[in-house]
Amino acid sequence: MKKFYIYSLIASASFIFGCQQDAARESTERLRIEGNKTIESPEESTDARIEGQFKNDLANTSWTPTFMFEQNGAIKPESNEAFLKFTPDIRIEGMAGNNSFTGDVVISENGSFRAARITTTDKAGQYSDYEYKFLQYLSKANRVGVSSSGKVLKLYNGRRLLMLFKKI
Repeated sequence: MKKFYIYSLIASASFIFGCQQDAARESTERLRIEGNKTIESPEESTDARIEGQFKNDLANTSWTPTFMFEQNGAIKPESNEAFLKFTPDIRIEGMAGNNSFTGDVVISENGSFRAARITTTDKAGQYSDYEYKFLQYLSKANRVGVSSSGKVLKLYNGRRLLMLFKKI
């Protein structure tokens, strides 16, 4: 009976500890969308950089979204009102819909992508749903690609295309 009790106690502790780790991981990945908001990333980095060919392709360029995965009726702003810009000092900034944003970015030579510490202004407006998805996908993207013509930017999460941009 003692062995059964000890095994039950160990199994319960393992289950509780595992659930706490999952909850912590989920809360780190969750977006906060209130006040002057910051989108948290599970692996924040203090060293923003773009390496290799991507630095030549992206530094000091601006892009407007043309496709968003599962847009589901979210109203897209007109023309170039929504955009993503890679600054010369290797940061990102832009307009997601109603609000402007800024953040750090790390892109390696193999195309891995990570946006971190994305901060936005806090204005209400008709593009809230679109903006939420734009910022969510920007923070979830883990791979980037630029077309051979240099006019199309693609953000992926694994194999899934999250967003497609054209150069402006």
